[in-house]
Amino acid sequence: MPKKFDLVAIGTGSGASAAASRCRSAGWQVAIVDSRPFGGTCALRGCDPKKVLVGAVDAIDCHNVPFHPGRNISPSLLRQIARDVGLSIEDFLATE
Repeated sequence: MPKKFDLVAIGTGSGASAAASRCRSAGWQVAIVDSRPFGGTCALRGCDPKKVLVGAVDAIDCHNVPFHPGRNISPSLLRQIARDVGLSIEDFLATE
């Protein structure tokens, strides 16, 4: 017997997940389908990974250039970025 749904959300990104969650909370029968891993483009392949990589490059660039107008990065931010990319602060700062 076929299943019936009130909503079929296509994709597992933030928009589809939010809609599915709200509808499910309202008592709807909800299905979510996606051909890619759960999380959507922004979290897995788009915005978030890009921001981490760009931030790491900016931190390395700022460390290697004695004066870089408009980019002041605190030591605590450098440590956080190093942790995020899986390096010790020493290895991170030694990266060329």
